[in-house]
Amino acid sequence: MTSPRELIQRVDAALILADESRPEELRQLAESVAGATARLAERVGACDALWRQGRFDEARQAARRGEDLREAAALVTASAVTAWSGWCRRLGAPLPVPVDEARLRYVLERLDAGPGKLEQLLREYRRMTLGRAPLIDRLRVLRVIAKADPEQPAWLDDVRAFEQARHDELSRSLRDAEKRADAAQLRALKEELSSDPWLVPPPPRLLPAVEVALAPLVTRAAEQRYEALAEALRAAHGALDEARCHAAVEEWEALQATTRVAPPTASAGEIAPVRAWLKDKAEQRAADDAFANACAALEAGLDAGAPLAEIERLASAALRHERGLPQVLGARAASRVEALSSGQRARNALQLALVLAGAVVVGGLVTASWQHRSRAANVQRWTGQLGAALASDDLAATRALLGELARSDAEAYQAPEVRDLEAKLVVREQAEAERAAGFAAAASTVEGAGVGHVDFDALLRRAEALARTTTERALVEEWRHRRVVHQDEQQRYRDQALGPELEALTRDYEALREAVARDGADVQERVAACLAVARRLAAAGDASPRLRERAAAIVSGAEALAERALAQGERQQQIAQALERLRGTITADELAAGLMAFSNSFPDHPRATEFVKAASARDAWRAVDAWRALVVGLGPVRVQSRAAASDRRRAIEAYRTAHPLAPVAADVERLRAYYACAEETLEGDDVAGLKDVRALLDNRLLKDSFTVTDREGRRYYLLDGALPEPRGPDASAVYSFDYVVNARLVTRRKVWRTQEEGFDAVAQPSPQRRFSEAGWRLLEAPGRAWETLYLELLAAVLAEQDMDPILVASLARTLAELGRSVVPFGAEDLTAYERELKLVRDDVAWMDPDEREAESIRKRAQAALKRLPAVRPLVARVEAALRRPQVLWPAGVLLRDVRPVQGGAARGELYVVVAGTPMSLRRVGRFVDGAAQLDAAALSDVPQGTLVFATNEAEDQQ
Repeated sequence: MTSPRELIQRVDAALILADESRPEELRQLAESVAGATARLAERVGACDALWRQGRFDEARQAARRGEDLREAAALVTASAVTAWSGWCRRLGAPLPVPVDEARLRYVLERLDAGPGKLEQLLREYRRMTLGRAPLIDRLRVLRVIAKADPEQPAWLDDVRAFEQARHDELSRSLRDAEKRADAAQLRALKEELSSDPWLVPPPPRLLPAVEVALAPLVTRAAEQRYEALAEALRAAHGALDEARCHAAVEEWEALQATTRVAPPTASAGEIAPVRAWLKDKAEQRAADDAFANACAALEAGLDAGAPLAEIERLASAALRHERGLPQVLGARAASRVEALSSGQRARNALQLALVLAGAVVVGGLVTASWQHRSRAANVQRWTGQLGAALASDDLAATRALLGELARSDAEAYQAPEVRDLEAKLVVREQAEAERAAGFAAAASTVEGAGVGHVDFDALLRRAEALARTTTERALVEEWRHRRVVHQDEQQRYRDQALGPELEALTRDYEALREAVARDGADVQERVAACLAVARRLAAAGDASPRLRERAAAIVSGAEALAERALAQGERQQQIAQALERLRGTITADELAAGLMAFSNSFPDHPRATEFVKAASARDAWRAVDAWRALVVGLGPVRVQSRAAASDRRRAIEAYRTAHPLAPVAADVERLRAYYACAEETLEGDDVAGLKDVRALLDNRLLKDSFTVTDREGRRYYLLDGALPEPRGPDASAVYSFDYVVNARLVTRRKVWRTQEEGFDAVAQPSPQRRFSEAGWRLLEAPGRAWETLYLELLAAVLAEQDMDPILVASLARTLAELGRSVVPFGAEDLTAYERELKLVRDDVAWMDPDEREAESIRKRAQAALKRLPAVRPLVARVEAALRRPQVLWPAGVLLRDVRPVQGGAARGELYVVVAGTPMSLRRVGRFVDGAAQLDAAALSDVPQGTLVFATNEAEDQQ
């Protein structure tokens, strides 16, 4: 691609040669120039749009991407390109594409200037929005933005919306601060309410409520501080520490001034003696300083050779302190006064004589000239008073002064200056008489016309021009006031006619603002209707200025709302399209990329922050999907050979290595444990723990035990079923055998006489013997399923209704412990069996019918056995898991709905991945008849945009 510089050089060369004999070459050059200018125009338009949208970083990147923008700008600023356009017209070649030079200059200036104040503020505001900064912090930044960008009225609308939300926060903060008795928070609320520049004033009740809540806290804190200061005053005063006393007193006074809380009576008495002591110390220090200064002044006078009078004054000033003089200073002063006093007395007598003589000579001259000056001064005084009265237009006062002068001093009255002033007074009196007559006529005309006359203002202006006296001016002001009252009343009548329409317009405008603030769609028609009414009222000639101003303000606001609504409509459409794309995206990588793209495109959208959080679970989503692919690829879980089990175990362990924090870690470990057990079992054709089961079934207590029952129904357990024949004269048999005490076959020797004890003649096989026989049949059955062997044994032991409950609980717990490692798909259920049966003791002589402790444990065992879940459903679940393990399929994205996968049966549980180490799955609902039913409580902390998984029967079977 040819650079812009080369293109300009080629154009210059073509213009210089002026050769039209090679049109094809010139046409190619014209196409190159047209293409370069088209690219430049496109770049300038894109950069300008990005800058004006506030996307500053993207604008700079676009301006700097590709060829140098300033070099490319030369294509439209070079003079050769203008002349080149004429050649292109003659040749019929493509013309250079015009570029908006104003936009080009704007882009270049912004590129050179770097980030401005507004841009920095907007970046800070976006950062705070994404970080969910507190509302008050964002509001303060938003106010600064609105002030820095006054041409954009939308900022003020945002400030108002934020302030209204802040009002609710302030009410909640007030309640919280009251509950916690948090004085600092209450002070902050008071400062914000009273000093922040609110566009929407807070509720009037809020500030008084804060002050009422704060007052007792301030009083309590002040009283506590008074008590602490009283203690500090006692300690400082006792130590005579003046500095500490001063500091405590100053803090006391500052506390009293700022809080206006009176000190407690017990503490108030502590400060008075300290203040008195500090005052005494200050007065003593001032007296010491004054005495020292007086002594220093006296010493300075002695050093400078001051005269006797000065020395005596300085010495007197020092002696007034009644402390005497320092010895050296006193001796110096006395010596100096003695030296000066001897020569001074003679000079004082001569000076006094000269002063008296001068006074006699001067006295005669003064008497001679005094009379002349007195007459001139008298005329000047009267002239001044007359001139001042005449200058103030007070003709009556001037005439009164002249009469008084004529009566008191006829000579001064005849002075030329006075006569001139009297002549001026006569002229002024004649003019005033004429003016008064004219004002009377004008006043009569005004009064006759009335305040409603069409020419009342002109008549009033004429009367006002003639008014001079206070009474006349007061009359004019009264007429003017009556005229204003009349006009206001008439205007009020006109405004009352337009008032309802203005109020309705105001309500419509407020509703429109709320609709636009909520990103409401389809508001253009409402904006147009509001504008039509507002413009008509703003142009109404008979409306008051106040009404027209209100209507004009609504016009401006509605026009701004129209632009904002238009921009919001486009933005909403973009958001709706982006969200719809997200709904159709269920792969982890595509969804995470889509969420981040949405957040970058719409950083101030309420969901942007949640989308960023949701995208952070991408690796967990991948792990869930990879596990589904692995398990579905493996097919049925049950294996028939050790090699297959080994291969599958290694595949699962490789998955666990690749995804160590997978949310399905429990499922992974369960399946890995099964295949590990399958390897061991299929290799030796024996189940883990089976030796213990064989030993248990071969136990004499189960295998060889019999029972005998006496006539009272009590059961005894025997390990030998042969009963002796009766012997002796009483025909009774002595029955002696090892009597079984518990499952560990601890025995007791016991002897019964059959006739006396009342035993049956024949011993019966015990119920546990039947269980032993059933267990051996299960073990020796051909083709037995080793995965469910322990569950079958557990079902068999629980089915023996006649077996002692303590023995049943002991055998069931043993089988659950052994089977937990062999039945990984039912391990949780077997753990529940263990937990329930662990509370039943089996170390009691439960086979002894006379053992009282065994009876209470037997009842506990019966209750525990009743609480156990049935075993057969667990067997069915294990069999189902061996045929087809349950896996999770992506079902949709958590926005306002969860849409099922296309073509799915839409039945099953719904799960999401929640944060943690490792991440885990949480059930959040289920599909019912193709619709998602979500649990709001389970989704309370789950961010929007999260991928939702489902256990889908139809897809699990694929």
